[in-house]
Amino acid sequence: MIRPLAALLLGLALLTPAAAEDVRKPGPGSAEEKAIEDVMRAPMEDLFGKPIAFRVQAITVYRDYAYVLLHPERPGGKPIDAAAWKKAVANCEQDRGNFTIEALLKKSGPDWRFDLPASGKPDACASDTIVDEGALKARGLPIDLILSDN
Repeated sequence: MIRPLAALLLGLALLTPAAAEDVRKPGPGSAEEKAIEDVMRAPMEDLFGKPIAFRVQAITVYRDYAYVLLHPERPGGKPIDAAAWKKAVANCEQDRGNFTIEALLKKSGPDWRFDLPASGKPDACASDTIVDEGALKARGLPIDLILSDN
């Protein structure tokens, strides 16, 4: 029989948010990082044309979720040319040099898929964050997913 105090402590332990060590970063160039970037690549290539590479601002993983913040660019760290930028996102508040895209991905079987934004396409003109504490809390995810240093 479980004693009342032990039952209370067990219950509290189950309700405690995950510790920071439960949030991990895929290794740079790892298969997991590549798979996550590949999900983000298609909508960016639709927007800016091929090829697209990324400068990683943040990729963090907790269980079957990944938080992603990336700067799209051309391979070799070259910026997206002004003509492609202007055609795609001329009216955006973000500038070409600091432009980032954000998403929350969820693993479904072996594949990563968009959880946020629900449209399945990052909003290139969004100046506000879409993955916030409320979105994480609704999914039972720790705030460390978006606060971890990368």
